[in-house]
Amino acid sequence: MRMLSLLVALVTAAALSTGVAAQGGPPQRFYGAVSLNGAPAPNGTPIVGLINGIPCGNTTAQDGRYVLDVSQPVAPQPCFVEGTTVTFTIGGVTAAQTAPFQQGYFTPLDLSAGGGSQPAQRFQESYLDLADPRPCMPAPCDANRTALWNGDASAWAVRGVTDPDARFGEIIVLRVQGGDPSVISNIAKILGNPYLQITRVRYAGTPEYVEITNLGGGSQDMSGWVVRSPDMGPQASFPQGYVMGAGQSCRIYSSGEVRADSCGNAAFPQNNVWPDENGTAVLFYAALNLEGATRRYSAIPATQPAQPDLQGVR
Repeated sequence: MRMLSLLVALVTAAALSTGVAAQGGPPQRFYGAVSLNGAPAPNGTPIVGLINGIPCGNTTAQDGRYVLDVSQPVAPQPCFVEGTTVTFTIGGVTAAQTAPFQQGYFTPLDLSAGGGSQPAQRFQESYLDLADPRPCMPAPCDANRTALWNGDASAWAVRGVTDPDARFGEIIVLRVQGGDPSVISNIAKILGNPYLQITRVRYAGTPEYVEITNLGGGSQDMSGWVVRSPDMGPQASFPQGYVMGAGQSCRIYSSGEVRADSCGNAAFPQNNVWPDENGTAVLFYAALNLEGATRRYSAIPATQPAQPDLQGVR
């Protein structure tokens, strides 16, 4: 395990260190859902982090989510004041949320701004978020686990890990044990093994579908594999001999529909496969009753399940 973790560390070290400022210390990275006027913020909506009214970082919304580094290297000196309140604007409108500035922290924070008179729109589909930064898993995480997850040197030193390379390796081990699909995917690619995941579910509208992706580095014969909706009852089987190559995605649609991106001829016989409000999708190997992946989702923006469960996008 030690050798494997260090091998993966070489591949992921750059990603884990992304966002470290060249001058003035690392930024604080905020991330989460972002809404404007009661709906997910449209793609490209500008989001700005401010300290004492000074812009100290900016980004844009994408699929109703954001990642924002506050206190970038080019920011003025006031952006580096520890403990100062960070405020946010979304499309020029002040967000309801604020947070203390903590240099080098990864901070999950859902942002919202705008007219509260419009009802919050429910999501119609949810996806597996593999983007960095990775939130601490499995949630909820206490302060110590979060510090270890994010590579805090002092937290690891308490455990006797002081060498930076060793720390990277231990972070990878922790994240694998926590079920982080992004890190597990990296390992599977290095080893040339398949890694099947439920990456998207559309639970409202017509047709509904579930998307399966092989996030690993090797092919998988899907004979005997089944996807089911335990809340509603239906299930669909992959056709005999259907093979998913490394990086391949396919979808299983409702109402017997087969499309160009379908998993062979696999389809659910009915339309209402997934509950509209919240539910669970399960991928398993029926021959051995072996679970491959289970992912929850919610259509309600305010009650999204913790990652690595699926996150609403639109």
